[in-house]
Amino acid sequence: GLIYSAALLAMRGRHHGGRWLLASGVCLVFGVFTRLNNLPFAMAVAAFCLPLRQPAALWWQWRTWWRRHSPRVLWGTVAAVVCAILLFSARTYYYTGDLNPLSGTQASARSVWQSSDEGESPIENAANSVLLVITMSDPPRLDPRGLPLMLAIAGSVLALAGVGRFRQLPLNVVLFCLASIAGAFVARGSAYPGRFSIHMVPVAAALTVCIAALFWPKAARR
Repeated sequence: GLIYSAALLAMRGRHHGGRWLLASGVCLVFGVFTRLNNLPFAMAVAAFCLPLRQPAALWWQWRTWWRRHSPRVLWGTVAAVVCAILLFSARTYYYTGDLNPLSGTQASARSVWQSSDEGESPIENAANSVLLVITMSDPPRLDPRGLPLMLAIAGSVLALAGVGRFRQLPLNVVLFCLASIAGAFVARGSAYPGRFSIHMVPVAAALTVCIAALFWPKAARR
């Protein structure tokens, strides 16, 4: 919720002054504190320095969208994330004498880049971790509740590849969606089904509606 608030405030801050960006930065700092797994997701708020109507298929034409980006949203987000990491490191140093922000966490135990006790390779671990998030099931399996998440990820990849109508999806929302699974490539969660998918649900639902609007424009207008 904090990271989504940061994104919404950043979008408003593009046109309505620094107080919105300050509020966005505060939300972002506390959003990072809630779970370090979501650090890449928090960093993706920087994508909202771009206008919403920037098509994802034109991501490689960086000169075009760079001229339209908001420097204060971009650098404000970067500053907030750096501030969050420094403050968290200071907190860790205060309690443990170690500046490493991961000190005392389950980073080493939950890392997917090590062989599991069941003999699975790091690649298999990473794939299993990602599928856990996008299917909302542990162990991963096809579940109707996960369909919007799977559709959003597939649509985002197709959008960046410039395939069909998917190419019209907004670049910043696509990047935000893909960043929501970045943490799964680093560490695997283990808990009740859906716990590690919660942060992805809103952006996946938004992209699912966007995709539906692209393929059924008359219904979308109604």
